[in-house]
Amino acid sequence: MDLCQVFDQELDALEVENVQKETIHPRKSYKMNSSCADILLFAAYKWQVAKPSLLHDTKDSYDGTTSSKYWLDIQLRWGDFDSHDVERYARAKFLDYTTDNMSIYPSPTGALIAIDLAYNLYSGYGAWFPGCKPLIQQAMAKIVKVCVGVPLCRFFFDFEPFRAASGPARRVGEAAVAAIRRRCGRERLATPPRSPQHHPTRRRTRPYTF
Repeated sequence: MDLCQVFDQELDALEVENVQKETIHPRKSYKMNSSCADILLFAAYKWQVAKPSLLHDTKDSYDGTTSSKYWLDIQLRWGDFDSHDVERYARAKFLDYTTDNMSIYPSPTGALIAIDLAYNLYSGYGAWFPGCKPLIQQAMAKIVKVCVGVPLCRFFFDFEPFRAASGPARRVGEAAVAAIRRRCGRERLATPPRSPQHHPTRRRTRPYTF
């Protein structure tokens, strides 16, 4: 399940002509100074677009702005105890990326969806067209629960940065993973498979010498 499939199922209800998944750079998540669209929607007619607001805001204000194209930018992040306000993160990134000269969006109207892998939270900020906001709310609530891609991303965020680390950095990383284990109520996280020579049942025994 992904957002493209969600919009494909609601083409008539949202007056969407076509859903296009954009080709993005594989290192998009590592480039924090610019971004690009992941999904592009084409309208069958023109949408009335509200002023920018958070995904879970209930009151949208319309000022007569219309658009025939609409983009979604999906951002993954790894929050910590001091900065896991995903709503503030989504708003800040939307304002940064839509006002800089490096990010390339195909339309002036769109929204940024942020997913915090550490705390399993999500939010969004942008200009919404009618019916888009409740659909994304329902879809994201299901995606963070059942989508295999989110735990897979979390797995790599858990372990990949710490494999090459050593000293204090490695200890900090191991403490962070241990804290996540306790918070999630899991006894252990999946670990990379061991090589055969380190398998605990394949010990080399040395004969006794007298």
